[in-house]
Amino acid sequence: MSKAKIILYHPSSRKTFDIYNYLIAKALFVDILMISHESLVWKSLYPKAEFFGKSPLNYSDNLYAINEKYENSIFLPIEEDVMEIYFKIRTNLRNIKSVLPDEKVFHLLRDKYSFVNWCMQNDISVPKLRAPKLMYNHPVILKPRKGSGSRGIRDIHPGESALYDETTFMLQDFVKSHSGVFGFF
Repeated sequence: MSKAKIILYHPSSRKTFDIYNYLIAKALFVDILMISHESLVWKSLYPKAEFFGKSPLNYSDNLYAINEKYENSIFLPIEEDVMEIYFKIRTNLRNIKSVLPDEKVFHLLRDKYSFVNWCMQNDISVPKLRAPKLMYNHPVILKPRKGSGSRGIRDIHPGESALYDETTFMLQDFVKSHSGVFGFF
């Protein structure tokens, strides 16, 4: 049986690191291709990966090249920006399969504002959405409507301005949590 090539990218991402280690521990019939330049740091963190691509940020070109070089590949997109690129070019990648949700579901999940509204319409509890205004007397969270990995999220404390562009950001009540997520990266 020929081994499948599992395509990963963003070697600096905690998600990539976790998936890589899971695959090494559990998957018997896979080789891992990492879309990135090879460096001593990456080679030490990912010793069983084959590195592919001179320009790791040019995902389209790297995927087209992998499609031509290998016949049995599976792309595991981790970040939303790369999923968006893959959705646009996937019909031209005959040798690469992917593990992705339906495109309509992806777009619903990608826009946090739309997803929160969908949750509320379906009686799923979510932190309350707030309209932009000058001040709130309780903590709220300003977050980009699109994006992942907590990038762009900002705590708005009582007394701070909570004005923002509603087309790119949203505001929700702050929900206190007693647990934290800690990782290598």
